[in-house]
Amino acid sequence: MRFRKGPLSKFRVHEQKIFAFLFNSGTNFVWYTGRTSGTMRGCVLVAPILAVLALLAVHHHTHSISQPQEQFGELKGDICIVGAGLSAAVLAERHARVLKHSVLVLEKRNHIGGNCYDYTDHETGIRVNKYGAHLFHTKYKHVWDYLQQFSQWTPWEHRVLARVGAHHVPVPVNIETVNTLFAANLSTSAEMQAWLARRQVHFAPINVTNSEHVGLQRVGRMLYDLIFKPYTYKQWGKYPHELGPSVLARIPVRFDRDDRYFSDPYQALPTGGYTAMFEKMFASPRITVKLGVDYFDVKSNMDCGHVYFTGPIDAYFAQTGMPKLEYRSLDFERVVYRNTGFYQPASVVNAPGFEYNYTRAVEYKHFLNQSSPHTVVFFEHSNDHGEPYYPVPNTRNQQLFQRYKKLAARETDVTFVGRLANYKYFNMDETVKNALEIFAQWSASSDDHRDQVHLVISQCQEQLTWVSSWTKALSVDRVFVYSKCNAPVAVGTRENVHVVRLPNTGREGHSWLYHMLREDVVFAKQNVFVQGGHEVSLQRVQEALHEKHRRFIDFRDKNIWQSDCLFATCGLDLNTALLQPMYNRWKPSGETASLHGIRCTFRGEFLVTNNDIDRLIRRHGRAELMQIKEDLGRYNDPILGHVLERLWGVLFSGGEQTYYDPQNLKPKFQRVREYLRFM
Repeated sequence: MRFRKGPLSKFRVHEQKIFAFLFNSGTNFVWYTGRTSGTMRGCVLVAPILAVLALLAVHHHTHSISQPQEQFGELKGDICIVGAGLSAAVLAERHARVLKHSVLVLEKRNHIGGNCYDYTDHETGIRVNKYGAHLFHTKYKHVWDYLQQFSQWTPWEHRVLARVGAHHVPVPVNIETVNTLFAANLSTSAEMQAWLARRQVHFAPINVTNSEHVGLQRVGRMLYDLIFKPYTYKQWGKYPHELGPSVLARIPVRFDRDDRYFSDPYQALPTGGYTAMFEKMFASPRITVKLGVDYFDVKSNMDCGHVYFTGPIDAYFAQTGMPKLEYRSLDFERVVYRNTGFYQPASVVNAPGFEYNYTRAVEYKHFLNQSSPHTVVFFEHSNDHGEPYYPVPNTRNQQLFQRYKKLAARETDVTFVGRLANYKYFNMDETVKNALEIFAQWSASSDDHRDQVHLVISQCQEQLTWVSSWTKALSVDRVFVYSKCNAPVAVGTRENVHVVRLPNTGREGHSWLYHMLREDVVFAKQNVFVQGGHEVSLQRVQEALHEKHRRFIDFRDKNIWQSDCLFATCGLDLNTALLQPMYNRWKPSGETASLHGIRCTFRGEFLVTNNDIDRLIRRHGRAELMQIKEDLGRYNDPILGHVLERLWGVLFSGGEQTYYDPQNLKPKFQRVREYLRFM
């Protein structure tokens, strides 16, 4: 990665150090002690003088923005990305690695990582987030698998408490919350549901138009007034009835004692921190990151094939004179507690009551059980100024955003990506998912840069020593290994080798569907699918790659190409009543709807193009194919795996195969219709 800083960046680092020194050595000391000694009075008098000098320096360097554009170096790339946050990192990494694009990233701050940026606190040695706590969680396995490439992850189940009066109670609301605040003595889920049911205010779905309706409907008046209403006002500067339903709809309510804030299957923190993860994502030599550069100052001098804009959409169209969108921001009050184990009982403690002038307190020492003789706490204060953090979800802003969205649609060479550009609250995983989807859409329309060959392998205990020679002989661009038995995967650690661990279910068909349904992969022009202990020869694969492609190439020996072997080799029989509707659905246009028998495939080893995979997904639907994959994993029935192994030719061909009429098909496995859902 090449980090190139703009003219302000070097000064800003020193500027931060100056103000940190003044803050920590002067102001903080007076704050902690509550009194001022003679020495400290001198420090306090000197501090404003130094601060004025620093501000003068800031003014001087800020003026340099208007200097000639040569100060910034070359502003050119196949892809240019405005911002260096999570959306930008995903898009930069994908374009550089997959499509071999040169990527220019412009960031007006002096660091990468956007609001995920973390660093080591200089006084305590504790790693903290500069812009508030970021806890990664997701239900999307492909998002989780994608991020595994850039960091080790430590499991972390986030728990939040709310400070209500003299109590600390779990958030989300659960049995313990109710018992503590109302002395309810609940013990079962049924009792909890009954307690809430007696207090909930019910509205017709059409009448649920704001967050007050959502809150009252979910928890009733008492909990709403005690926790949700005041916290919402402190966080948003608006009461729940002034905000759309989405605000309080995000807050979970539990009927048991589960005190985890999130229930997603994947919850973790990057072991080395978010900043280290971003450094790896930007590490390609094809990516150039320039810090301290404002896109709007250099826009006219940029030479970009395409631009991704991740900043506020109204900032991009500021010259139109349209009203600004509303954003909620945060101020962070940093307090160091010396010689203190922990300041509070959890990493995050919310303060819903108006008796507190902050919304929540974050003690980073809790995260990953960090060690320090001291601790540092950041008290968060919400406001309407400063860095934009949260889009404000109300009718006025949504209507205004639709006007901005129409302007954005006219920008043919600019794509608006991320939370601020889409004026929508994204969790981190949703941000990654959104960026991957946008990249997939973009790359699908840019086939010139697509990889030529991918090698996709389903492995159990097989040795993969053959992969290196195949990769070289076939000019493979990327290798994907789906390892299903926790066996060692000795295929090298090069950039083009990607290993994903999967449960040992569903045979190779489960692996193939997992790969084809990934939204973070741009499929190559030709995709070779083989098992770890492949039976196909390298020569046969080479021949197939040079054949005039006919939509699907099975790697079996051409001399045994006979369709009466459909399921005979596995002892499987399927009746014509099952096969007939399958054929009717996928038969070629204009052909008579009659069953001629279906050509079977063997071992699930074949060659398909990217267009084959796209057609497969369009024809059968992503949801249906996903269900098949889940069934293969859920039932873990080897017969289902064998059936799918025989059907790949049918699935990909859509009926455009050579057929033969077997007379001896007998009914035996009626559940195939239910499990595979092919009908």
